[in-house]
Amino acid sequence: MANILPKISIIFPTYNAEDFIEKNLNSIKQQEYPSALEVVIIDNNSKDQTTELIKKFESLNILLIKKSRNLGFAKACNIGVNKASGDFIFITNQDVVFPPDFFRKCAKIYSKLDKNEDLILSPAVIFPNGFIHYYGGEIHYSGISFCPQMYESLPEIGRTYKTSKASGCSIFMKKELFLNINGFDTFFFMYKEDVDFSMRALRSSIPIYTSNETCLLHLKKKQELNDFIYYYLERNRFILIMKHIANLRTILFNLLIIELTLIIHSVFEKKLFQRLKIYFSLLKNFRNLLGKRKYQNESLNPKFKKDQLNCSFPPILLGNKQNSTLLQYLLKILNKIIN
Repeated sequence: MANILPKISIIFPTYNAEDFIEKNLNSIKQQEYPSALEVVIIDNNSKDQTTELIKKFESLNILLIKKSRNLGFAKACNIGVNKASGDFIFITNQDVVFPPDFFRKCAKIYSKLDKNEDLILSPAVIFPNGFIHYYGGEIHYSGISFCPQMYESLPEIGRTYKTSKASGCSIFMKKELFLNINGFDTFFFMYKEDVDFSMRALRSSIPIYTSNETCLLHLKKKQELNDFIYYYLERNRFILIMKHIANLRTILFNLLIIELTLIIHSVFEKKLFQRLKIYFSLLKNFRNLLGKRKYQNESLNPKFKKDQLNCSFPPILLGNKQNSTLLQYLLKILNKIIN
């Protein structure tokens, strides 16, 4: 790929995206990329004007796949990758905007890294205010993932480095490799499918890189932690533990302390009912989860031990309450107990 720019298929699901889709597609239309870009959009049964707006972009090479129900992010992306014609894919979200040189720079960064080995490139993502949304990620052994630099300014000096987690709205890689890793696990439906994908890649000895030599803009609206989001975030965290964490018996006390903390949190956030629904769902699917754990033991390198992952919760996880002296103190106590 050193001298030839590859054909890239840009893949993302849409669901009621009328506020974002024109900005997204206009930014693709303005790309400084001599090779043809293919856009594969999987519409998860939008109820607004999303598909009508997409059809206006006749000059773009768009494959629009309409679904009669919401398949979730993971399954929709898998369908899109299978339909894509590009040798390379870029998996992203409906609410992003690309700078004009984005895909040319992605190809350039990849070519520098490519030493005849498989790899994943996950370029930086910024919020509209210029602060970091993603620039590399870490994974805690409890299944919680985070970007340590979130809400900071993106460094001016270009840097590409290995990281533990790719962002689901910024994945650049060979289509063949995505299929070889078996794509996203559709059991996740939405949220943390990128964490699971990253952990399977690392367990397959496939490195993940992030870079600020180019970045994309995420127009993501601020979302409240509603019941729907809370359910999938927390349910999927348990699935990650079951699939990827080794020696669960040795960290059972730590996990119970973390769980007790989250139960108390759910009471204050009025999410206790959702938490009970999560426990019921996990019990209902326990045999299936054990099967996934066994399958991955047989098909991948050993699971992650606690000390191979992040072992402390950073203040960034407190969100807009991270300036609270009391909460920071309680977080320090929790970190001492679980480490």
